[in-house]
Amino acid sequence: MTGTTSGTLPHARTRAIVSARRHSVLVRVLRIALPVGALALTVGVIGSIVSDPRVLLAAQLDAEDVGVSGSRIVMQRPRLTGYSSSTGEPKPYEIIAERAEQNIAKPNEVALHELKAKISMRENGWAELLAASGHMDSNTQILELYESIEVTTDLKDRARLSEAVVDLRKAEIVSPAPVDIKMGSAVITSDHMQLFQTGQRAVFTGRVRMVLYPENARPDGDVQ
Repeated sequence: MTGTTSGTLPHARTRAIVSARRHSVLVRVLRIALPVGALALTVGVIGSIVSDPRVLLAAQLDAEDVGVSGSRIVMQRPRLTGYSSSTGEPKPYEIIAERAEQNIAKPNEVALHELKAKISMRENGWAELLAASGHMDSNTQILELYESIEVTTDLKDRARLSEAVVDLRKAEIVSPAPVDIKMGSAVITSDHMQLFQTGQRAVFTGRVRMVLYPENARPDGDVQ
Protein backbone atom coordinates (compact mmCIF):
# COMPACT_ATOMS: atom_id res chain seq x y z
CA MET A 1 0.00 0.00 0.00
CA THR A 2 2.74 2.43 0.91
CA GLY A 3 4.62 1.90 -2.36
CA THR A 4 1.51 2.31 -4.44
CA THR A 5 0.55 5.54 -2.68
CA SER A 6 4.00 7.08 -2.97
CA GLY A 7 4.07 6.18 -6.68
CA THR A 8 0.78 7.83 -7.50
CA LEU A 9 1.51 11.15 -5.74
CA PRO A 10 4.18 12.32 -8.25
CA HIS A 11 1.88 11.43 -11.12
CA ALA A 12 -1.01 13.32 -9.55
CA ARG A 13 1.22 16.31 -8.88
CA THR A 14 2.47 16.22 -12.48
CA ARG A 15 -1.07 16.09 -13.85
CA ALA A 16 -2.03 19.02 -11.62
CA ILE A 17 0.94 21.08 -12.83
CA VAL A 18 0.15 20.29 -16.49
CA SER A 19 -3.51 21.14 -15.96
CA ALA A 20 -2.60 24.43 -14.29
CA ARG A 21 -0.26 25.34 -17.14
CA ARG A 22 -2.94 24.54 -19.69
CA HIS A 23 -5.40 26.70 -17.77
CA SER A 24 -2.92 29.60 -17.67
CA VAL A 25 -2.33 29.32 -21.41
CA LEU A 26 -6.09 29.20 -22.04
CA VAL A 27 -6.63 32.30 -19.89
CA ARG A 28 -3.91 34.19 -21.77
CA VAL A 29 -5.40 33.17 -25.13
CA LEU A 30 -8.91 34.17 -24.09
CA ARG A 31 -7.68 37.54 -22.83
CA ILE A 32 -6.47 38.25 -26.34
CA ALA A 33 -9.09 36.38 -28.37
CA LEU A 34 -12.22 37.68 -26.67
CA PRO A 35 -11.52 41.42 -27.15
CA VAL A 36 -10.34 40.80 -30.71
CA GLY A 37 -13.43 38.72 -31.43
CA ALA A 38 -15.71 41.33 -29.91
CA LEU A 39 -14.04 44.06 -31.94
CA ALA A 40 -14.35 42.01 -35.12
CA LEU A 41 -18.02 41.34 -34.40
CA THR A 42 -18.68 45.02 -33.75
CA VAL A 43 -16.90 46.06 -36.94
CA GLY A 44 -18.84 43.43 -38.86
CA VAL A 45 -22.17 44.64 -37.49
CA ILE A 46 -21.36 48.27 -38.23
CA GLY A 47 -20.14 47.36 -41.67
CA SER A 48 -23.28 45.42 -42.51
CA ILE A 49 -25.52 48.19 -41.22
CA VAL A 50 -23.68 50.96 -43.02
CA SER A 51 -22.99 49.21 -46.30
CA ASP A 52 -26.00 46.95 -46.82
CA PRO A 53 -28.41 48.91 -49.03
CA ARG A 54 -31.34 46.92 -47.66
CA VAL A 55 -30.69 48.13 -44.12
CA LEU A 56 -30.95 51.89 -44.43
CA LEU A 57 -33.51 53.18 -46.87
CA ALA A 58 -31.99 51.32 -49.81
CA ALA A 59 -29.97 54.52 -49.88
CA GLN A 60 -26.48 55.90 -49.51
CA LEU A 61 -25.29 56.57 -45.98
CA ASP A 62 -22.37 58.74 -44.92
CA ALA A 63 -21.39 59.68 -41.37
CA GLU A 64 -18.53 61.65 -39.88
CA ASP A 65 -18.14 59.18 -37.01
CA VAL A 66 -19.63 55.78 -36.13
CA GLY A 67 -19.42 54.12 -32.72
CA VAL A 68 -21.14 51.61 -30.46
CA SER A 69 -22.96 52.38 -27.21
CA GLY A 70 -24.39 49.27 -25.61
CA SER A 71 -26.80 47.73 -28.11
CA ARG A 72 -26.94 50.81 -30.32
CA ILE A 73 -24.94 52.11 -33.26
CA VAL A 74 -24.35 55.85 -32.81
CA MET A 75 -23.58 58.00 -35.85
CA GLN A 76 -22.47 61.62 -35.81
CA ARG A 77 -23.61 63.88 -38.66
CA PRO A 78 -25.16 61.10 -40.75
CA ARG A 79 -26.37 61.89 -44.26
CA LEU A 80 -28.86 59.65 -46.03
CA THR A 81 -29.77 59.98 -49.68
CA GLY A 82 -32.21 57.98 -51.76
CA TYR A 83 -34.98 58.14 -54.33
CA SER A 84 -38.76 58.05 -54.22
CA SER A 85 -40.12 55.28 -56.40
CA SER A 86 -43.92 55.41 -56.26
CA THR A 87 -44.79 56.81 -59.68
CA GLY A 88 -43.04 58.32 -62.65
CA GLU A 89 -39.37 59.22 -62.65
CA PRO A 90 -37.59 58.56 -59.31
CA LYS A 91 -36.99 61.78 -57.37
CA PRO A 92 -34.17 62.29 -54.85
CA TYR A 93 -34.46 62.93 -51.15
CA GLU A 94 -31.85 63.71 -48.50
CA ILE A 95 -31.81 63.52 -44.71
CA ILE A 96 -29.07 65.09 -42.57
CA ALA A 97 -29.00 64.86 -38.76
CA GLU A 98 -26.67 65.90 -35.98
CA ARG A 99 -26.88 62.42 -34.49
CA ALA A 100 -28.53 59.10 -35.28
CA GLU A 101 -28.96 55.98 -33.17
CA GLN A 102 -29.72 52.54 -34.53
CA ASN A 103 -30.68 49.47 -32.50
CA ILE A 104 -28.53 46.49 -33.52
CA ALA A 105 -31.50 44.18 -32.98
CA LYS A 106 -33.71 46.35 -35.22
CA PRO A 107 -31.40 47.73 -37.91
CA ASN A 108 -34.29 49.04 -40.02
CA GLU A 109 -35.23 51.58 -37.30
CA VAL A 110 -33.20 54.75 -36.83
CA ALA A 111 -33.71 57.52 -34.27
CA LEU A 112 -32.67 60.95 -35.59
CA HIS A 113 -31.86 64.12 -33.67
CA GLU A 114 -31.80 67.71 -34.98
CA LEU A 115 -32.53 66.71 -38.53
CA LYS A 116 -33.11 68.36 -41.88
CA ALA A 117 -34.81 66.57 -44.76
CA LYS A 118 -35.25 67.69 -48.35
CA ILE A 119 -37.67 65.90 -50.65
CA SER A 120 -38.76 66.48 -54.23
CA MET A 121 -42.29 67.81 -54.70
CA ARG A 122 -44.21 68.39 -57.95
CA GLU A 123 -42.25 68.96 -61.16
CA ASN A 124 -38.78 70.24 -60.23
CA GLY A 125 -40.11 71.44 -56.86
CA TRP A 126 -38.92 70.63 -53.37
CA ALA A 127 -39.78 70.88 -49.69
CA GLU A 128 -37.35 71.25 -46.80
CA LEU A 129 -38.31 69.94 -43.36
CA LEU A 130 -36.61 70.78 -40.07
CA ALA A 131 -37.37 68.92 -36.83
CA ALA A 132 -35.91 68.45 -33.38
CA SER A 133 -36.26 64.67 -33.57
CA GLY A 134 -37.52 61.91 -35.81
CA HIS A 135 -37.76 58.18 -36.44
CA MET A 136 -36.99 56.40 -39.71
CA ASP A 137 -38.18 52.94 -40.78
CA SER A 138 -36.12 51.75 -43.72
CA ASN A 139 -38.55 48.93 -44.59
CA THR A 140 -41.47 51.28 -45.19
CA GLN A 141 -39.36 54.39 -45.90
CA ILE A 142 -41.58 56.29 -43.47
CA LEU A 143 -40.03 59.25 -41.66
CA GLU A 144 -41.83 60.40 -38.50
CA LEU A 145 -41.03 63.90 -37.25
CA TYR A 146 -41.56 65.35 -33.77
CA GLU A 147 -41.13 68.73 -32.08
CA SER A 148 -40.56 72.14 -33.63
CA ILE A 149 -41.24 71.08 -37.21
CA GLU A 150 -40.86 73.69 -39.93
CA VAL A 151 -41.60 73.13 -43.60
CA THR A 152 -40.48 75.43 -46.42
CA THR A 153 -41.04 74.91 -50.14
CA ASP A 154 -39.49 76.35 -53.28
CA LEU A 155 -42.74 78.35 -53.73
CA LYS A 156 -42.06 80.13 -50.40
CA ASP A 157 -44.91 78.30 -48.68
CA ARG A 158 -44.19 77.82 -44.99
CA ALA A 159 -45.72 75.64 -42.30
CA ARG A 160 -45.30 74.87 -38.63
CA LEU A 161 -46.30 71.49 -37.26
CA SER A 162 -45.89 69.55 -34.03
CA GLU A 163 -46.09 66.11 -35.67
CA ALA A 164 -45.65 64.87 -39.22
CA VAL A 165 -45.40 61.57 -41.08
CA VAL A 166 -43.46 61.68 -44.35
CA ASP A 167 -43.75 58.89 -46.91
CA LEU A 168 -40.46 59.24 -48.78
CA ARG A 169 -41.46 56.78 -51.49
CA LYS A 170 -44.54 58.80 -52.40
CA ALA A 171 -43.28 62.27 -51.37
CA GLU A 172 -46.38 62.72 -49.21
CA ILE A 173 -46.71 64.50 -45.86
CA VAL A 174 -49.43 63.89 -43.29
CA SER A 175 -49.87 65.76 -40.00
CA PRO A 176 -52.30 64.31 -37.42
CA ALA A 177 -51.85 67.41 -35.22
CA PRO A 178 -52.76 71.11 -35.70
CA VAL A 179 -50.88 73.00 -38.42
CA ASP A 180 -50.27 76.64 -39.36
CA ILE A 181 -49.52 77.23 -43.03
CA LYS A 182 -48.82 80.23 -45.26
CA MET A 183 -49.51 79.46 -48.92
CA GLY A 184 -49.24 82.39 -51.30
CA SER A 185 -51.63 85.10 -50.09
CA ALA A 186 -53.44 82.80 -47.63
CA VAL A 187 -52.84 81.70 -44.06
CA ILE A 188 -54.47 78.41 -43.12
CA THR A 189 -54.84 76.72 -39.73
CA SER A 190 -56.39 73.29 -39.25
CA ASP A 191 -56.40 70.27 -36.98
CA HIS A 192 -55.02 67.91 -39.61
CA MET A 193 -53.30 68.11 -42.98
CA GLN A 194 -52.62 65.67 -45.80
CA LEU A 195 -50.33 66.52 -48.71
CA PHE A 196 -50.74 64.06 -51.62
CA GLN A 197 -49.49 63.49 -55.15
CA THR A 198 -46.01 64.87 -54.45
CA GLY A 199 -47.48 68.12 -53.17
CA GLN A 200 -50.02 68.75 -55.92
CA ARG A 201 -53.04 68.13 -53.69
CA ALA A 202 -53.55 69.32 -50.09
CA VAL A 203 -56.43 68.36 -47.80
CA PHE A 204 -57.18 70.17 -44.52
CA THR A 205 -59.62 68.71 -42.00
CA GLY A 206 -60.89 69.54 -38.52
CA ARG A 207 -61.27 73.16 -37.47
CA VAL A 208 -60.11 74.80 -40.68
CA ARG A 209 -59.63 78.57 -40.77
CA MET A 210 -58.32 80.50 -43.75
CA VAL A 211 -57.46 84.18 -44.04
CA LEU A 212 -56.93 85.68 -47.52
CA TYR A 213 -54.75 88.75 -48.00
CA PRO A 214 -54.75 91.14 -50.98
CA GLU A 215 -52.06 90.45 -53.55
CA ASN A 216 -50.08 93.55 -52.50
CA ALA A 217 -50.35 92.66 -48.80
CA ARG A 218 -49.11 89.08 -48.66
CA PRO A 219 -48.26 87.86 -45.15
CA ASP A 220 -44.50 87.86 -44.86
CA GLY A 221 -42.32 86.60 -42.05
CA ASP A 222 -43.31 83.86 -39.65
CA VAL A 223 -46.61 82.05 -39.76
CA GLN A 224 -48.90 83.47 -37.08
